[in-house]
Amino acid sequence: MRDILPSGPVRLVAICLLGFGLPAAIFSDRNFERVFDEHGLIESLTVAVWLVAVAIFARAALVGGGGAVAWLAAPVCVAAALREADLHLTLTGFSILKIRFYSSDAFGAQEKLLALAVVLPIALALAALIALLVQRLRRNGTGSPAMRLLLATLALLTLSKLADRSPAILLHSYGIDLSSFVARLMTAFEEGIELLLPVLFVASFRIAQTPSGPSSVDTDFHPHAGDGMHGRPS
Repeated sequence: MRDILPSGPVRLVAICLLGFGLPAAIFSDRNFERVFDEHGLIESLTVAVWLVAVAIFARAALVGGGGAVAWLAAPVCVAAALREADLHLTLTGFSILKIRFYSSDAFGAQEKLLALAVVLPIALALAALIALLVQRLRRNGTGSPAMRLLLATLALLTLSKLADRSPAILLHSYGIDLSSFVARLMTAFEEGIELLLPVLFVASFRIAQTPSGPSSVDTDFHPHAGDGMHGRPS
């Protein structure tokens, strides 16, 4: 594992996941709901942490040094915070992030246009951010700590979505009803990862912004990556 990820982030993720899993085993139902259920403590903290991430990326974009990543990441983090706060449901009571909203006859053209005006800029920023990531991956590979941490974060995001969707898919498609304990574990796992995501995204950005020496300068997200300026004699 040490060859795949820096040991520090691995320990951080393992400790946090263990910390979120233990309450599923020891909390009473009432306390578990207060912490992990919809609109519980973890979800409120997640919104707050996404907003902190917005402030970090916005400052990097405005002050300088953040490059295109900071400009693109700030609105994406805003969208993530709003989604965690369920504000994507406020327009019609149905999520404007779902394709069914736009294909349904239950919503008028004016509502759909208003939703698109909100969603489209965020979608474009996210698409540009993904394109930038793919470009850097093709150019530099996964050799830098920042890129490895970012890819691990994306893997955790995928796992959290699997944990969120799996109980319903297993029940409705295969008739498998998970025990309440397993369901609690998966809920704690998913909510805990969602709280970690903005922290890990910001951490990968900060690692890329902070070279630790001539042999480990990380250009994955550096605004001057590839311009030939590194190591030029003054």
